[in-house]
Amino acid sequence: MSDIRQNYSIRIQSRRVALTTGLATMLFCAAAPALADTVPVGVNIMKAPPPGQPVQLIAWLNDYSYLQDPKNRTGAGWERLSYIPLGNDPSHFLSIGGEARYYAQYWEHVTLGVRPDDRNDSVEQRLRLYGDLHWGPNLRAFVELGDNWEFGAEFPTPNNFDSVDVSQAFLDLSFNAGGNRFTFRPGRFQMPLGNGIMMGTRDGTNVRYTYNGLRAWMTTVGGNRLDVFAVRPMAVGRGSFDNDDDNSRDFSGAYFAHPTGKGSGVDVYFYNMGHDRVEFPGLIGAQRRQSYGARMFGKPGHWDYDLEGVLQRGRYAGEDIRAWGVISNGGFTFSNTRFTPRLGARFNAFSGDDEPGRGRLGTFEAPFPRTALHTDAGLFVFMNLVNFAPSIAFQFTPKVRFSAGLDFLWRESTQDAIYYGGSGRPLATPTTRDRHVATSVDLQLDYQVNRNLNFHLFTSHIEAGSALLAAGGATTDYVGIWGQYRF
Repeated sequence: MSDIRQNYSIRIQSRRVALTTGLATMLFCAAAPALADTVPVGVNIMKAPPPGQPVQLIAWLNDYSYLQDPKNRTGAGWERLSYIPLGNDPSHFLSIGGEARYYAQYWEHVTLGVRPDDRNDSVEQRLRLYGDLHWGPNLRAFVELGDNWEFGAEFPTPNNFDSVDVSQAFLDLSFNAGGNRFTFRPGRFQMPLGNGIMMGTRDGTNVRYTYNGLRAWMTTVGGNRLDVFAVRPMAVGRGSFDNDDDNSRDFSGAYFAHPTGKGSGVDVYFYNMGHDRVEFPGLIGAQRRQSYGARMFGKPGHWDYDLEGVLQRGRYAGEDIRAWGVISNGGFTFSNTRFTPRLGARFNAFSGDDEPGRGRLGTFEAPFPRTALHTDAGLFVFMNLVNFAPSIAFQFTPKVRFSAGLDFLWRESTQDAIYYGGSGRPLATPTTRDRHVATSVDLQLDYQVNRNLNFHLFTSHIEAGSALLAAGGATTDYVGIWGQYRF
């Protein structure tokens, strides 16, 4: 830990230069007038937004090709950066964008009290600048630079530190055949899939999940889509322009999405993950794990639902892997009531290991999970865990959304450990057969000021259950707030 702090403190001066430059860029763009129309918080991160909607979480999802037609331009200042024509052909254009996010967080116990003196508070700085070149409808080049820092952390997070480096860089080569559209994407890219739970973004840290390799997809006239990919996760270096492949891991798979109506569909997928060194209680070894999943989702009337099931097979340190997971989320929205309240509930279950040391591993493990599935605190992961979380949300205005909920968490197997969200590795193994890990009270407030600027506040009170207390854990509180500007 001391080596990390010493290494990063040497670079503070260069970070100050990057911070000043980045803020100057963001302030210049902030001076451009934004559209007055906004939409509620929580837009689908995997769909390109209609004109005038908030700038997207994933930068390459922003599609400004509609600005090729002068009739679609409003004269807003941001359009001058989002659509820069290159020559006489309107389909040849460049988009320039970026992001500045400052994220302050406080954990009373960042390891749930299992380790001594584990109070942690920090401020994360994320700066991004990208160029998105479109040369007609079939050729695209995207490059994004990032600069990341974490100030004041007692427990520094490696994925919050990355000097100026290439965050993403890829080509899109597309063509049409038989009414279908094919796209090949070699390079470095972010790749959330489906609802972003099994394959998430890791947006709670400065550096998202990023991959080097090849992704290709086909889209049919009817809207079906098949994604295939073969990649390695990106290893984050400590210097500038030193990020590279993580050669200890490989990842490949396929994802098929079939729409069944407006806002509804059925997905099936296969993930194949290899890892040279993985730790489970009492055992360390190489792992090859396959995930077979299916998802069904929809919005019939006032209801909404999202159901997903996963089976896992493979080998780990000479043992067979036999694991499973269930992911569900549903609710009812009172659309004709003031503040359009939504009553919702999540139920998730991820298997644990019932018979440690007997030649079969039963612990579920998602390839690249959404770290904030339970709370923004990121203290729990999808391993040997069952949770039930009722909630209520209010859309006070088109820009302001508030939600409150409870989350009850138990161990699926009393023979297995409690796993830590920060690493996905065992945090503690209770000496009792108690299942109750924790109960949290969660409050969230989102304010989408305009298409560019948003604020997010999340707080949790996490009451330690009998299993966590037996492992030496403690009750803890978490508060996180960010301000984020994207253009």
